[in-house]
Amino acid sequence: MRILLPSLAMLALVSCGGGSNPPGNTTPTPPVSTNNPPIVAAANSDQTGVVGTAFNFDATQAGTTFSDADGDTLSFSISYSPDANGLTDVSGVISGTPAQDGTMTVTIAANDGNGGSVSDEFLIEVAAAPIVTKPNILLIISDDQGQDSSAQYSLSSDVPNTPVLNGLADAGLIFENAWVNPVCSPTRAGLITGRYGVRTTVLEPSDVLPSTEIILQAFMKNDASTSEYNSAMVGKWHLGGGDSGPNDMGLSHFAGITGGGVGSYTNWNLNINGTSTTNTNYVTSELVDQSISWIDDQTTPWFLWLSFNAPHTPFHLPPVDLHDRTLSADQVDIDADPRPYYLAAIEAMDTEIGRLLGSMTAQERADTIIIYVGDNGTPGAARDRSANIRGGKGRLNEGGIRVPMFASGAGVTRLGEREAAIVNNTDFFMTIAQLAGNTSTSQNDSQSFAEFLTNSSATYRDHTYSENLGGWTIRNSQYKLIELTDGSQTLYDLVGDPTEQDDLLIGSTDVNAILSELESAATVIRQ
Repeated sequence: MRILLPSLAMLALVSCGGGSNPPGNTTPTPPVSTNNPPIVAAANSDQTGVVGTAFNFDATQAGTTFSDADGDTLSFSISYSPDANGLTDVSGVISGTPAQDGTMTVTIAANDGNGGSVSDEFLIEVAAAPIVTKPNILLIISDDQGQDSSAQYSLSSDVPNTPVLNGLADAGLIFENAWVNPVCSPTRAGLITGRYGVRTTVLEPSDVLPSTEIILQAFMKNDASTSEYNSAMVGKWHLGGGDSGPNDMGLSHFAGITGGGVGSYTNWNLNINGTSTTNTNYVTSELVDQSISWIDDQTTPWFLWLSFNAPHTPFHLPPVDLHDRTLSADQVDIDADPRPYYLAAIEAMDTEIGRLLGSMTAQERADTIIIYVGDNGTPGAARDRSANIRGGKGRLNEGGIRVPMFASGAGVTRLGEREAAIVNNTDFFMTIAQLAGNTSTSQNDSQSFAEFLTNSSATYRDHTYSENLGGWTIRNSQYKLIELTDGSQTLYDLVGDPTEQDDLLIGSTDVNAILSELESAATVIRQ
């Protein structure tokens, strides 16, 4: 700003008395005020990121990048060149997941609101995702979470706020048609044996996994191609065998709950390798503590199955710092409407998953693949009855057996995509074994879906199957047959009728060929 000053001649005239102020002009002209623009006090250093890995950087450096002599409140704007590459910013904080490798120039401008501004420029160099031949494998399973209670699926407007899971899913591959069993124990048994319940005899929550079954962790330890992996399970077991059941089946480290759940989320029995003690920590938080402790001790590639019992009953109010809902702790309120408390438990789980991931080094995160799945549908008391899916926990309808599932991290190159191929809970067995180095793609009833993580044209199973004591169901890419123990059948077109409203067996269309194909496939499985 240019400021004009009076000349020396004018000053001389005034000082010698040769002139006076004109009549009526007695107020001196005030000096012109100046605005000091902000300055760069501490320039940002260049940053690095990795394709497919969450990035977060405060370009204001907690308010120290710029200073303003006038104390003006600064506002910030950020521009990217050549483009934002999957990043966004709020109040100077840059976050997101880079979509491709390369270097971008970032300019952050600070404005004082009085016409003054200054900018700082730095680089973000994004490296390609490393090729990890032996990734760490983190399998996370939630207890009683159907697709209608997941933010990754557009089945309900009443879903949990899960920014951590959302970030993982957005930076990975979401599966649309993952089938499990209608209740938890058969799902878990199928997952770690690669065999349907009709073979393991685990069909209900009270069923015990026979000691003759070979679980995934033992399979990996006894296979030369995967034997360097250390394996552990933290969380809910529920496959029988008493306090030492998990270890007797082949787990080298177990920390969690051997039964189906807890009576209280803050007063429960924690079993560590066969020894039980009373624990008063919030269950979800304690399971994450146990996971962090075990991971910190690992020096070789590892496989951790983190098996949450949340959001399973009892419905409760989680610690308020783990979710953002305003809820009463009154049991009358909980009983009157359990769903918001159920969703709050999922949100608390999401917060604690974020803490687990945050405890890892950047390199460890980059070397880890994360697979997330629910073990069965939403329980009836917590269901959104208006959701665009039929049934819930315990039912052979889609609401009981189609669950949230996604994969993210090391080795996943399909970022922000969705996969419609049918998947079964038994398939986790060979998928995880293959990710760890086994060259087979199938064993028992398990077919690896690992190829889908990088290839959208991969071929996969023709049928998926589920069952309980009340009956069984089988589907191909389009049609689904349910047969109950009394012999009654229903047949649905899941492409044209995803909510299973129209039984094709009572229609006028000839569906004998479809029925015969599904019955034949079921016969092979059930024999």
